[in-house]
Parts: sequence; C-alpha cells; structure tokens
Amino acid sequence: MIRKLKDSWLSILLAIVVIFSIVLSFFIWVAPYNNATHNRGDAGNVKQFNLQSIGDIYLPTEVVRVKSDGSAEMLYGQRDNLVLTSRNIINKWHFGNPTRVSHDDQQHYLDMLRMPKTMVLSYYYPVPTAVFNQVYSQDLNTKRMGRVTRIVLPLNNRNTAYLLNDSNFAVYRVHLSKNQNQKLNSLLASTGGGQVNVDRRVIDHRIYSFYMRGITLPSFAYQVETQKIDNVTHNLMNDTNGNNISTSNKGNITVYQNGTNKRLTYNHETKTISYDNYLGKNNNLSTTQLYNTLYQRLTKTGVVMDSMRFDQFNEKQQAITYVPYVEGFPVYSPDGYGTVKISENYEGVERYRYSLYSLQTPVPTNAEKVKLPSTAAVVNELRQSGKYKEISGIRVGYNWDSQSTDEKTVTLKPTYFVDYHGTWINYQELLK
Repeated sequence: MIRKLKDSWLSILLAIVVIFSIVLSFFIWVAPYNNATHNRGDAGNVKQFNLQSIGDIYLPTEVVRVKSDGSAEMLYGQRDNLVLTSRNIINKWHFGNPTRVSHDDQQHYLDMLRMPKTMVLSYYYPVPTAVFNQVYSQDLNTKRMGRVTRIVLPLNNRNTAYLLNDSNFAVYRVHLSKNQNQKLNSLLASTGGGQVNVDRRVIDHRIYSFYMRGITLPSFAYQVETQKIDNVTHNLMNDTNGNNISTSNKGNITVYQNGTNKRLTYNHETKTISYDNYLGKNNNLSTTQLYNTLYQRLTKTGVVMDSMRFDQFNEKQQAITYVPYVEGFPVYSPDGYGTVKISENYEGVERYRYSLYSLQTPVPTNAEKVKLPSTAAVVNELRQSGKYKEISGIRVGYNWDSQSTDEKTVTLKPTYFVDYHGTWINYQELLK
C-alpha cells in the first residue's frame, strides 16, 4: 500500500494542484462581482458610486489664498483637490481650545479674512463645532465655540490659527501643535488651476464674496445618473410591519402609500420625489446627533454622493440641504435637480425632497468660458429692479438647466444665484 502511494505521489499532487486551481479561479471570478456590487450598491438595487464619509460631506467648500499684500484669490480647478488634501494635512495637527478674540466687530472680522499670508477655508453656512471636530479629527470645546464658518490658517510657520463664525462675527484664536505649515505652502504653490480675485464685504449684517472685476469661469458637462423609481420606493417605503405599498395615479403624479405613515409622491415629468414619514412625535436630538442622522438619511436616498456637500441648515425645520459642488461652486436647478433637502421629524414628520437625477462624472465639452459681471454690478441691478429687499443671499454657482438634460448628460453654466424667499434662483430670472 505504501509502495503504491509512493509510486502515485505525482498523480496525487497533480490532482491537488488542479483542485486548488479550480477553487482559486472561482474566487477570482466571484470577487470582482461582489466588489462591484459593494461599490455600486445593491441594497435595494440603489446605485452608489462612492459613499462619501460624514467627514467628506461636511467639508468646507471654498479655498482662498491671501497674499502678502492682503489681496485674496479664490482657487478653483486645481490639480489637487485643495479641500481634501488640506484636510489630510490638518488632521495631523492639534488645535488647542479656542479663545475668543472679538465678537460682533465687523471690521475686525473682515481684517481677519484679509490677514496676509494665510489660507482661508470657508463654509457657506456655519457648521457646529462638534461637526468640525469630526471633519478634522479635533476635540475643541464645543461650549466655548458653538459654530465654525471659516478657518484662517497661517502660511508663515506661526503656531496660531483662527476660527470664525459669520453669524455673530466672532473670532476665536487656537494654538496649533504638530503643525507643518510648509505642507500647506507646498500645496498652494503647486496649484496650476484657476484663480480669481475676491474680496469680502458686509451687506445687511451678512458676509458676501465680491468679485470686483467680474469672474470668468468654464462651463462643464457631466454624465447624469438616473435612479429607478422602483429602487427609491423599495428603500424608503419598505418597513418591518409587512404593510403593502398602494399606488394611485393622477396625470404625471404617482402617489405611493405604505399604511398610514409613509407617503411618497413622484412627478414623472420633473423626476422629483417628495417623501413624508408621519411619526407623530418630535425627536429631541442634539446638534451633533441631528447632523449625523441627516447624513445617514442622505445615504438612503441613492443619490450619487461624489460631489455632494453640506450647504445650509434650517434650524426651525431641523432640515439640512445638500447640493453638488463643482470646483468649489454650488450647482442649482430650477427643477431642484441635484439638491437634496432632508428634515428630521419636524412637527412629527420626517421629510425628503430630491430628484432621481444625480451628477456622476465630468465629460469633455467644447463650451466656451462664461464672463460674469462684477458682484457690485449685479447688486446694483437687483436694487434697481426693486427685488433686492426680498433677497437674503447672493453667490456664484452653476446652473443645471433642465432644457439641456437628456437623462445622460447635462451642461452646467456659471451664473449668479440669489436666495429669493428661501430658494436659490438664477438672478437673471429675477430681473425678467
């Protein structure tokens, strides 16, 4: 018996190798499928190309470099993603607890924003300090400073930085340890993208970015990802109570209902979703819990999150608006494409408002650059129109025109937007 085994050992070894090869081939074929399913998302058949972390969604959206003479340049279209790369640098620093330097002093606030040899990272709307801590891996005392709108970082090896809050013009100083300012200098020195002169102005107790000589920006074309409504209803309407989903149709509107709690209204023409979950009582969430919870709600929508960023918070409605950003500028659509607004149990109702369309990846375009007027000229036009008093914000962004959307690609063109009664619209529409 032993002699037979010795004589046939080559055959046995060959058989083992063949079996191992078959098993290995199986895993090689299966693994990519599993990986693709994980990356694309198949929970409820929702396509998710890149699940942004909470630290990505709540990143600042604007980068400004203040030169030695105090003049400032907003940077966009850089080879490196300045916001993400600077976050990776700052995460290795340690911020000491903030000390308030000034409060409700508009001129000092503007002076801080114009401090020479600094890099300024800005949110459009202030974020809670607890969220800032999550984004930048810090442990600032949230009782000393409640919110952060801007981060003023030194570029000259000083161990001091400043955190600013637009809502009350408060300036806080923090001591830095483990900081390596030369890395920020190297990052800004290798930009190679676009720069535009910008200044800060205070109008009606609000900070505005002013483009004194106008601004010239490129147009973009993006692939559009369109969710299937069946996938959306599966994710939002299903529950553990075994209730059946009923549907009713009227014209372009389909209403999905699950028992007495969940109601989803879908507009076939505009591809927009209104979802209401009637919970009957309010949740008493802390600020940190609210931002975290609404981020989790965002991941359930199925929108492509690669370019999504926090944009605004409505304290009364306990609602956060997330919008796609392109090269540091927000993207808005008259039909609400790209924008996701979620409220956490406001008046006993959890609400989602968004569309089936999401921006996916940029594609080449031959569209010419667009020259926009100076901010002062736009403000003057709005004043002459008599609509200025109804405006609570003005900013440059990209217009997602539904006329140019073919469910595959869309052209995004730069323009000024104004916050008109709580909705961002193209300023030219307001002037008509």
